Amino acid sequence: MKAMRLAAWTAVLGLAVAQTSEATILIFGQDRRVQASTFVADGVDFDDDQATEVAPDTGPFDVQLDKASLIPTGAATVMANQDSEIFGDTIRASGQVQAFSEANGENTVAYAFGGSNVALRFSLEHDTAYTLQGSVTGAVNATATVALSRPFQTVAFFNGQNGYLEIDQQGVLEAGTYDLNVTCGASANTGPGEPLAQAEVDYDVLLVFAQSTDAPVVASARFAAAPNPFRASTRLTLPGDLDEVRVFDAAGRLVRTLSGEGEVVFDGRDSAGRPLASGVYWAQPRGEGAPKPLRLVHLR
Repeated sequence: MKAMRLAAWTAVLGLAVAQTSEATILIFGQDRRVQASTFVADGVDFDDDQATEVAPDTGPFDVQLDKASLIPTGAATVMANQDSEIFGDTIRASGQVQAFSEANGENTVAYAFGGSNVALRFSLEHDTAYTLQGSVTGAVNATATVALSRPFQTVAFFNGQNGYLEIDQQGVLEAGTYDLNVTCGASANTGPGEPLAQAEVDYDVLLVFAQSTDAPVVASARFAAAPNPFRASTRLTLPGDLDEVRVFDAAGRLVRTLSGEGEVVFDGRDSAGRPLASGVYWAQPRGEGAPKPLRLVHLR
């Protein structure tokens, strides 16, 4: 699969200034988008579908595209999503793509492609400590990459093309301008006589800044999960004095209660220790001032 190429930068307009007691970040431009495209044909019947969603200049972006093409002799489907946000001294981005295609006729071809991409250009006024955490996952015909760079210098690069890769990097960025590119894409192509094709890829990234270089950088001051989507386990960071999290399935059934201070680990199992199925789950802290439920995606 050819790696997904990000669209051109939005105009360099100084879209947002994030000023906190820890760091000052100037966002020059951003391009956050999700794409999905499907196609199937056999010389007689034909069906295709495609869509693109682009984030506003600032604020959260939470979108999922589901596209499907179907004829009697074949089918192609794709699901692509992204949940990203720029807030305070933190940049958060997660995305996932699943693509499937099947050709059952002698002349049938089927194609599915999806992509989820985050591109940011920002500057730092001072030398700033940072933590980059999360994961990238990719399989055959799918790849996910995370790249943090400045002109003529790569600060961090992670490629999840051949499996699951954890990200945990800390350091200090000199004052200046940087690019953050987080991208994933997956394609499934099937021709006459070929078996079902499928591809799956995801990324989950948290980039946090703090001006003080003497103290450790805290991953997040909000309720967050990393990695998310996850396979084996995910770490849930608890804000404030909260020390309990309840996990519900997509139907609203309670499947697990987790306890701990500051951070708890959810291993994708129910209260009896049984592995839970792949899918969407919701984590809800208990206590005064608890944040809204957090969407978790469990992959097996």
